[in-house]
Amino acid sequence: FAYPDLRSPSGAPTGAVYGVANRVREAVDLFRPARVVVAWDGGRSAWRRAVYAGYKDRPRSEASPDLGECFEQKKVIRDFLADRGVDQVEVEGVEADDLIARAALAFGDPETDPDNFGETVAILSTDRDYYQLVGPGVRVYFGSGPGSDARNVTLETFAETVGKSSPGEWHAYRIVNGDDSDAIP
Repeated sequence: FAYPDLRSPSGAPTGAVYGVANRVREAVDLFRPARVVVAWDGGRSAWRRAVYAGYKDRPRSEASPDLGECFEQKKVIRDFLADRGVDQVEVEGVEADDLIARAALAFGDPETDPDNFGETVAILSTDRDYYQLVGPGVRVYFGSGPGSDARNVTLETFAETVGKSSPGEWHAYRIVNGDDSDAIP
């Protein structure tokens, strides 16, 4: 929804397609990855809602984006990514966050899975929840999309860019202070 006014000549919304295409191109140009994987939400997490029933139950406000037009573009985005050899994963009832976290833990930490450990895992997202995953083989890249400050958070730059001493401190901070983005007090 960063480019809500972009339309095709027929008037169909194209902002999400444009945004995804630019972000993927930017990440590929910067990191030259051996593999690109896009994770899709498979619906709200049942286990998270079991732990906290109010998870992501926030009222819509005037500032809330209308995601309807974004979701209308999902098939075009999926086809675009598939045509470019981008792997995509979606599991019903599992949020993309959890799929990304599992991949980061499997491929970004030599102690977790030494047989699969390889190059650094770069998570391209503006979701600050990923800060808790930053480690020796995992970085979070915000990119330079609209409203972004192009942060590239690594273990070495964590204190400077995030303002907390470590991913563990970030995690504790979120536990104590809640998470407005997920409606968790």
